[in-house]
Amino acid sequence: MAPANGTIGRQGAALGWRRFAALAALVTAAGCAATPPTSPFAGPGAAIIDAERAGFFFAEACILTAPGFENVGTVLADHPFTQNEVTGTYFHDAGNLSIKGGLSGCSLVFGTDQPSDDVVAGLARGTAAVMQGQAVPEGIDVSSRMGPDGLRYFRIGMM
Repeated sequence: MAPANGTIGRQGAALGWRRFAALAALVTAAGCAATPPTSPFAGPGAAIIDAERAGFFFAEACILTAPGFENVGTVLADHPFTQNEVTGTYFHDAGNLSIKGGLSGCSLVFGTDQPSDDVVAGLARGTAAVMQGQAVPEGIDVSSRMGPDGLRYFRIGMM
């Protein structure tokens, strides 16, 4: 029950102070740049990642962090990735997908069993979903090769 004189009382003041402290801690934590966990054993997962999802990851990690790509890890902190502390490559925790960013460029590699035309269309849809009408930079390179496991590996990269 609130005090009759219109003040908030001790309990209200204590509750207000705790909310303020919690909010301040949240704001401070949000200002810190989180990155994915690291492991010397991080490597690709076995699950096939949809090409549209791969396009989404490429746009977020590479296009939006260009030209220096120094924030690739910060962007991937909200997604299930682990950075290989030896190579610096970020590997999807479950999927056969990796991303590497640095001063020389940024690239994404993933394995798929889908037809090439479907993969290219999916990459475009995923990228467009992130870019939301913004221009996609020129000079993005897409290539593919067959892997020994029977999957086709696509590499999409930019400098």
